[in-house]
Amino acid sequence: MGSSRPTANEFVPLPLSLQLTGFLVNSQPAHTRTFCGHLRHWMTTAVGLTLIAGALADLALRTAQMTYRVVHPELGAVYLDSTGKSGLLDIMEMMPYFILNFRGIVVLIFAFWKRDSLHLLSLATEELLKITFSSSYFSSKPFRKFKSLSIVFLIATATLHVVWECFDWVDYFTTVPNATLYSSNYLNPIPTQVYPWEYICVYSALNVFPFILSQHVYIGAVVFSWLLSKSIQTLKHELLHTIEVTSSGSKVYHSSDHFTLMTEQLRRWEKILLQANCVARRINHSYGWVFLATHVFDALNMLCLSSWIVSISETLGQYAFALGSVVAFGVYAIVFPIPMVMVAEEEAGIWRDRMLRFESLCWNHSCILSAVTVEFTRGNLVGIWTFVFSFVLVAKEFLV
Repeated sequence: MGSSRPTANEFVPLPLSLQLTGFLVNSQPAHTRTFCGHLRHWMTTAVGLTLIAGALADLALRTAQMTYRVVHPELGAVYLDSTGKSGLLDIMEMMPYFILNFRGIVVLIFAFWKRDSLHLLSLATEELLKITFSSSYFSSKPFRKFKSLSIVFLIATATLHVVWECFDWVDYFTTVPNATLYSSNYLNPIPTQVYPWEYICVYSALNVFPFILSQHVYIGAVVFSWLLSKSIQTLKHELLHTIEVTSSGSKVYHSSDHFTLMTEQLRRWEKILLQANCVARRINHSYGWVFLATHVFDALNMLCLSSWIVSISETLGQYAFALGSVVAFGVYAIVFPIPMVMVAEEEAGIWRDRMLRFESLCWNHSCILSAVTVEFTRGNLVGIWTFVFSFVLVAKEFLV
């Protein structure tokens, strides 16, 4: 029966991009690998470390460039103007580019650090699904649809970010006077001759690509969280159904066969709940720091992008781009973590539905996903939107 169910690696999207760059490793023990296996492992590891080092170098270069422009605006502060705006807004307008770069780097560093723990998480999730679902579920239409949506989700997030970057570069060339692909030194005032088209190539490899990889890492965590919430939801529905049927008073449910069946069912429910807690701990161990980095940086980026809306007084296209940017990164900060919120809410539903018989067993094992110390709750997600909108109103009134 076990062979008819897929393994965890078959339904959790593990992109080839992460495998080739060393952020996902083969679960095969080192002492059983062939020479080619060892060679592939060290080559992908070298690629991942090189990518992180290159992204850090690009971040250092942009930081030096922007710092010099802020200190010496007369030398070509392309991104700054002095049209009466607050200095705070000037700084916030520049921050999204640094946040994007830093977010990709930090997430990839944490993913590289925890890459060996993903195999244990996959095994724990596979065991949970085997206990919770029947074999027919894995060939059902909803499950096949979920597998397809996971792949589409990976492609869509990568495409969305590439499109956003393209619009941002178009906005740069239309906003900066006399800027072309072959104009003077893009890194001014740094004394290095680099044309914009050359920097775009470097930027794509060391900034855009790492951010897309970080999105793929995050989507893996989202999928694991969704599978965990689905298992807890199934358990809750089974419990409610059994309570409703048993309380109907039918004689069938007072027979010895029924009590034997209920004993087996209770043991299975206990295994599901304990295994769900094991998976939740594995997710927190493997992705806790990734959750923290993505949640904090996406929320901060959303806030800084809102300054574009406050300060724009030019074309409708620029206003639409700024608004679309806030919405896009708002989706990253608020919509992506919804499966994590569902885990806590689904488990809370079990206790609300009169299952106090499990209280003594599971009192200290709550399924709550957290970004290290920040728990994913609906109130926290709504609070981000509230804070950003409050900032826009206050900034519009007092800073412009």
